[in-house]
Amino acid sequence: MVRYFLPFESKTVLLTCAITTDLGAGTGSNVEYMEKAGQLGKFSKVHLVDLSTSLLKRADKYIEENNWHNVTTVEADATTFVPPEKKVDLVTFSYSLTM
Repeated sequence: MVRYFLPFESKTVLLTCAITTDLGAGTGSNVEYMEKAGQLGKFSKVHLVDLSTSLLKRADKYIEENNWHNVTTVEADATTFVPPEKKVDLVTFSYSLTM
């Protein structure tokens, strides 16, 4: 999975206070990679969007356990989801590509 996060690991990523949406986020495992790469704190909001209630419940558990206050889960169809901010700076969908 880490290969999908090369931009997060790169020293050239200059996103600060950015909003990101992970479509088809599943359990939110991409957030772990973002944190390990030292990038999670640079985002003001991370939306984890998925249709699966059970996977999002697991994501909620990880969010709570890790005190990720900038991460939220959203049960929605990725094709129709519009974030409350009406815009995002980065969209990822690596987990859904592996299904």
